[in-house]
Amino acid sequence: MNDAYKRLEKILLLEIKRNYDDMAVFGGLSKLATTYEEEARKGFLDSDDSPKIINLLKEYGNVSIFKRREIIEQINNMIRIPQDNRYSYNTSDGLQAGNYSVKRVADKPSEKYSPTNLKSNVTTKRTLNLEIKSSLTSIPAIGKSREKALIDSGINSIEDLIYHFPRKYNDYSKLRTIKQLIFGEQVTIIATVKNVTTRRTKNRNVQITEVIVEDGSGSLRVSFFNQPYLQFQIKKDVRLALKGKVEMYLGRFILNSPEWDIVDEELDTFQGISPIYRLPAGFSQKAFIKIIRNTLEIWGNQIHDYLPKNSELLADLPNLQEAILTLHQPKDFDSLKAAMNRISFDQIFFLQMGVLGQKENWNRKPADRYAISDTFQSSLLKRIPFPLTLSQLSTLNAIKKDLSSGSPMNRLLQGDVGSGKTIVALLAAAYIFSRNDTQCTMMAPTGILAEQHYINSLKFFNENQLVTSEQIRLLLGDTPQSEKEEIRRKLENGEIRLIIGTHSLIEDTITFRNLQLAVIDEQHRFGVEQRKMLNTKGARAHLLAMTATPIPRSLALTVYGDLDLSIMKEMPAGRQKITTYIVDPKNRKEVYKVISDKVAQGQQAFIVYPYIELEENDIQENVIGAVNEFKRLKSKIFPGKNIALIHGKLKPAEKDTVMNSFRKGKYDILVSTTVIEVGVDIPNASVMVIEGANRFGLAQLHQLRGRIGRGSNQSICFLIPETNDSITNARLTALQETNDGFKLADIDLQQRGPGDFLGYRQSGFKDLTLQNIMNVELIEKARTFAEHIFTDDPFLEKAEHAEMKKKLHYFWNETIGELN
Repeated sequence: MNDAYKRLEKILLLEIKRNYDDMAVFGGLSKLATTYEEEARKGFLDSDDSPKIINLLKEYGNVSIFKRREIIEQINNMIRIPQDNRYSYNTSDGLQAGNYSVKRVADKPSEKYSPTNLKSNVTTKRTLNLEIKSSLTSIPAIGKSREKALIDSGINSIEDLIYHFPRKYNDYSKLRTIKQLIFGEQVTIIATVKNVTTRRTKNRNVQITEVIVEDGSGSLRVSFFNQPYLQFQIKKDVRLALKGKVEMYLGRFILNSPEWDIVDEELDTFQGISPIYRLPAGFSQKAFIKIIRNTLEIWGNQIHDYLPKNSELLADLPNLQEAILTLHQPKDFDSLKAAMNRISFDQIFFLQMGVLGQKENWNRKPADRYAISDTFQSSLLKRIPFPLTLSQLSTLNAIKKDLSSGSPMNRLLQGDVGSGKTIVALLAAAYIFSRNDTQCTMMAPTGILAEQHYINSLKFFNENQLVTSEQIRLLLGDTPQSEKEEIRRKLENGEIRLIIGTHSLIEDTITFRNLQLAVIDEQHRFGVEQRKMLNTKGARAHLLAMTATPIPRSLALTVYGDLDLSIMKEMPAGRQKITTYIVDPKNRKEVYKVISDKVAQGQQAFIVYPYIELEENDIQENVIGAVNEFKRLKSKIFPGKNIALIHGKLKPAEKDTVMNSFRKGKYDILVSTTVIEVGVDIPNASVMVIEGANRFGLAQLHQLRGRIGRGSNQSICFLIPETNDSITNARLTALQETNDGFKLADIDLQQRGPGDFLGYRQSGFKDLTLQNIMNVELIEKARTFAEHIFTDDPFLEKAEHAEMKKKLHYFWNETIGELN
């Protein structure tokens, strides 16, 4: 071998040691091509393959890590490095633990290394357990302490580690130095912080945090607006990755409000697309990336696809092995997007398979039948002082059918804010009470909502006399112990027919004599274990779940595939339309005047804040808290009015006292946080003011607005963002334009994707990347495929579904076994 090839051999060995990062020589291996072209012209290369080697070197920097491995294999075969010298190195410095001498056998051409044909020839001085289910200590560089850190972060096996995908990606494909910046270009730079200051503009409406950074080629000013807290997060001498559009101010380039990350000091290469992981304690990004790569190299060939290869429906999805490797080591954004779609498809598919299986299991249980006559239903409806909507009547008919089926009802009632779900639930309970010796329960997420249901139940059943007031009880966490004991005793002997409460209803000491119906309000706010325990209170009980969170039907069929779905969009007669205004923060006085006028007319108002109170060192501009503002409003803005304060830090009894007093009209104005978001019904309240409205999500804003407009008075909602530049916020504009929760849900879906909706059902399911799922068509495709498989082989007993069954068990947390 001549000297040129010996030099190349050393470079290739170093490149392998560096995990093919194209940094073995300055400028990358493609720079070597020029050198070897010159060597070839001078006749210093003795191989007929020299042109091929040169072309491969030119190609090296532009291809994926998988292709790089293949290129090095090809070059090594052409220059015929003896086996004893090839690929032999000690990686103890790189892996940071143990002495692993890695050798690759290369006397013959290697297997092609690609995402779809991954072969591992790795051997080590200790025998590796090559099962993908193996313990984490089977991985080179993972000892007991690191294993504990991984387990503490939720990574319990090699398979978990393989499915621990990056939380984000930094794009260094357009990495520039400050000297190379061009006006108007979208760029990424890496630079060191030299100074951080925060100042106010002359009119004092805006705070600007200015960061001066340098990278050796020049300096640059980076500006952030109304984020003064950044001066505590961005420290001097820290390296930042900054991504944004190059703009100009006073003749100099600047970046305004760019995306930013603190750069891991151990990272020594910034090329292409760089994965950023959520790190277990004690790991750096560099060390974690190396461990991921080692794991994929050893166990990647055990990633088996479960999807059929000949399905037209799935033709555009990449192979599972290819998708997983791409997510960890992406080469471009097109393949990364395809890989994300594949993993998203898998999660939705297995979610749907799980819920379909649970629906099948639920339907196999026997339950008491209830034949509800039209005469009985008519007698109930006559006692209701308002006509039911068509949606309410349709839902009641579906419930009647469920109750008469002989299988337990398992229905989700999804209705917009104020659509009349509570009266439907009470009528369902009345159906159960048509038979003596039956019991029902209603569980709410908060004591305030539970007490409201209790009041409504007393009023409703006092009218139809199916059960007496003594047979209806309220059980909360702060109910006196002696009263709890009495309630437990009467539930067990059947004296109490209807029990309403919060999580107290699922305590082990609570038993029922004959529970026939469980109603769960705002069901997504309860955890898996809570609902499972409630179900065990009545082995054959019917279940009616309710939510005021609108979800587009296509998603609801997937997310709640185990439940029969009823949707109520109509509003009961008499509901007032709410007029919504977006108000410049400078015009608060006008809002306060409207409140004063409404209070003078005997009406009431809510003022909601995003925070309870701000700490003394919290300097966020224009951010205000409920406690701080309550004092100001009471003493300076509404000195003659009765004002109350409610927030999440109050004890349950204190919150109940405040809400009951407000409901009875003792207070004119209620200053609050989002504790009043769910289910609070104050018919006399006609004004809702939401401060810091830009800090709330669209669904949350809609829920808060739904606290008014429940009486006969015209109602108004004021949205006050923190700054006037937030007035054009898309969420606020959407809320101003419509009161329809389902339209708002569609808008929310378009803006942010279905991740939040899917999150309602994530508990009990592998917590992977559902928040990244943005493609509704993909969700529908996964649901269609799941329904096809479930119809054909519901328990995945066929041989061709063996791998699918393994994956289903992996994705679901079998220790819980119930959906959220």
